Amino acid sequence: SFFSCTSAYWLYNSECGLDGSGCSPFAADVPVAFRCPAHCAKTTLGQARAVGDELPAFVPLVVGGQVDASGSRVYRGDSFVCSAAQHAGVIDANRGGCGALWLSGTSSTYESVERNGIRSIAFNSTFPVSFTFDETARGTGCDDSRAGGYALNVLLLALVGFVLRPKRIVYFFTLVCVGFWHLNFVAEPRRFPPTVGGPAGDFLPTLFGAYVIWRVAVRYVWPAFALLPLEREVWTQGFFWLGTLLDVVFVDVPLQRLVLSDITGQPGALTSLIVIVVVVLVLAINQVRVIRKVGALPKYLALAAVGGLLIGLLSAVPTTGLRLHHYIIALVLVCFCAFPTRLSLAYCAFLLGMYIAGVGRWGFDGVIQNTAEIVGQGVYGTGLPSFLAPENFTAAALQVHWNDLPQQEAGEVAWDGFQLLVDDVLRYIGPATSYNLTSLLDPREYYLRLAYSASGLSGDFTRAAVAFFNGTLIPAP
Repeated sequence: SFFSCTSAYWLYNSECGLDGSGCSPFAADVPVAFRCPAHCAKTTLGQARAVGDELPAFVPLVVGGQVDASGSRVYRGDSFVCSAAQHAGVIDANRGGCGALWLSGTSSTYESVERNGIRSIAFNSTFPVSFTFDETARGTGCDDSRAGGYALNVLLLALVGFVLRPKRIVYFFTLVCVGFWHLNFVAEPRRFPPTVGGPAGDFLPTLFGAYVIWRVAVRYVWPAFALLPLEREVWTQGFFWLGTLLDVVFVDVPLQRLVLSDITGQPGALTSLIVIVVVVLVLAINQVRVIRKVGALPKYLALAAVGGLLIGLLSAVPTTGLRLHHYIIALVLVCFCAFPTRLSLAYCAFLLGMYIAGVGRWGFDGVIQNTAEIVGQGVYGTGLPSFLAPENFTAAALQVHWNDLPQQEAGEVAWDGFQLLVDDVLRYIGPATSYNLTSLLDPREYYLRLAYSASGLSGDFTRAAVAFFNGTLIPAP
């Protein structure tokens, strides 16, 4: 099986269904052979995700990893398999690789262990699906060899630019085609193994957008370097690949998306944004100086004002959020780079690569998107139910209670029930306002999270309340 960096055996919150029925089987009698790409430990949670009463965010989702009685390292089923494999030492962080795992069913007490550059998350309760790695089964010849693809494409493009020297527009579209398919088949495939259908559907629109870049900027810049092919090639290829491999080169920069929730929630994101803004501002001031020298400043200021007005109008559309994707930023900024200077040459190459990085990796997402699409697995702000006071929970009954559905007001979701997660597994869905923990037949503590439900779909879940079999209930924060 080809696994992506986020492949796991358990889905988010209640997505596996009641008692996890949608994510079965929980155990298997035969091992599962798998292959992972490189650098999966750098793929992290984009939002806080509950694991018991913890809320890890912006780290690889690896739960457990302690050695059990059989000598194997046990991981909770919702752990990212490839990150867990690196944690266990089964695959190499920089080369990926192959391995085999066993689905081992229910396990309990997943300890936090730091190994191979990853600190796993602890969970001191039971989970229905776990897996271990067969550390003796390591495949050969399945390392991630993307580095060789980079070198080959750079070499071949240099050969085209220096030796063959085709017409400028032919060379331009050679860059576009090589960059697009390199991204989808070598650098950042959308799926593992790479597929043709999705990228092929975006390829023709990508060529159209690239032609826009050619028309508004590149055709004015490249002729100035006709007698300097070496300089043109170094600047163009260097910055083109820097833009195309933007997510690879800047993978360690703690800023995943230009949305407010990421900027305020991710450690280091605000600092990174400030540094980026300062650098862009310095470059922009220099470009304004160039535009002013050629007497085109009023026209470009008017263009910028119209663009700012459009962005303001789009950001005001209700139930949506503004999302400035890579390709949108590239198409906007390249309009200001149509001048025969070395910096404009570098800007055009970088923005062309950035455009390809955006559409090649994610396609043509809209500049405004539904709030749910932007939030993803984050918090929607749907309102939270609440458990009754701890005094209503006793050792004799072990019945946890919560408040009834709120009064529906105009414009609000018509909630018709509740969903209860016990130890991150959906154990109840329906209109009742209580649940009996004795049905689980395990004398230990339980992590309880509750959400409103409408037609089987859940709203936001509460933080975890902790219930003990001695009759103690620690309320949700």
